[in-house]
Amino acid sequence: MSARPATRILAWYFRRHARRRNRGPGRRAAPGEVRRVLLVSSTGLGDTVLSTPAIAAAREAWPEAELHLLVKGAWAGLFSACPHLDGVTIYPGKFKRVGPLLRELRSIRPDLALILHGNDPDIVPLAYLSGRPYLVCRASVRFDFLLDQGVYFDDPDRHIAERRLDVVRAVAGPLDSRSPEIFVPPRMRDWAAVFRADLGLASGERMLVLNPGGSRQPKQWPDHHWRDLIARLGRVRGLRPVLFGSPAERPRLEALAHG
Repeated sequence: MSARPATRILAWYFRRHARRRNRGPGRRAAPGEVRRVLLVSSTGLGDTVLSTPAIAAAREAWPEAELHLLVKGAWAGLFSACPHLDGVTIYPGKFKRVGPLLRELRSIRPDLALILHGNDPDIVPLAYLSGRPYLVCRASVRFDFLLDQGVYFDDPDRHIAERRLDVVRAVAGPLDSRSPEIFVPPRMRDWAAVFRADLGLASGERMLVLNPGGSRQPKQWPDHHWRDLIARLGRVRGLRPVLFGSPAERPRLEALAHG
């Protein structure tokens, strides 16, 4: 069965399920005490990094609660080093390993589920079925009739990180803005030390990593701008510009590196 008919069948089922259990927008109050929170950011790495301000805000809002993140397996190791989280659960992909994933989510027993970012059609149903959490996500998503609260984003220019923070604020109240974070596990720090040594970086010399690539030409900065930037950075004492990209981009990167 293709994903689209499956989504229609799921929508029919969950509408009946929600009506029988009196679930839906505005039908329940937010929990007075939050002990366990399920945070969801199940898309790409960049999008998930943009969810880190919301993760930190959730820890500030509920300092004694357990915070668990549902994230793609490729990023799980990175987020296992996040000091704000108590656990990381791997999202295997759309409609994959649903039974085992639900068992793992139900073992968390969340009081609150905050979907920070999730494009796949099973994300809202998975959070809904994780127990009886108060479920919050941006409004106007598929299966939004399962949400306890939908968050509207009226300003199209509002930064993505702020929108994710707004999902937390919808329950926690006012919270300060903050910057995205990257968390480096110890084994990756060890690898970085070897990498720096292989590059011949002196002690205290900083490495500035540049990625000139892009998925499409309109997203790429012209090469003459990159050459100018690289030349300027190369004149900064104690700073080493380093280019990286895919194997297919290697000829372009080498050309940029040599001016």
